Amino acid sequence: MVPMELPFARLSDEDITLLGEYYADLANLPVGTPGRPRSLGPTAAAKTLYRLCPRTFLPWDDAIANTLHGARDAAAFMAHENLGRSWARRLLDESGLDERTLVASLGSEGRSLAKLPRHLAGRRGPSATPMAARRPVRGGDARSGAASATTG
Repeated sequence: MVPMELPFARLSDEDITLLGEYYADLANLPVGTPGRPRSLGPTAAAKTLYRLCPRTFLPWDDAIANTLHGARDAAAFMAHENLGRSWARRLLDESGLDERTLVASLGSEGRSLAKLPRHLAGRRGPSATPMAARRPVRGGDARSGAASATTG
């Protein structure tokens, strides 16, 4: 079990595998009225997980999933967490700061590092984040979790 408030930069590969399983289980959870069953779905599942654990789960929706990973399945969700983890680790290592100080130094005091790419993209445009340079790719590199280096 992954601790509820584990910062995503500290997630292990095993943690990310578990998070992908949590996501898949929740996305496939039957909801709705009797006689009209449906699943919760990928976006609602991801938003629920993010609201419950905002330091552990990256924001994820249809636009993010398809733009960065070309899919909305559990493998793409895990690839997104891997990508974010790589980005966060690199940012923390290069800055020499802890998460709280780093986020504050970027004008986002009080936000989680997980929310930072989305927040920066909203304030400074999509090219402001290293993850924005990713293109939809199926298999291979997109699922490897390699961080993309861009300037913004």
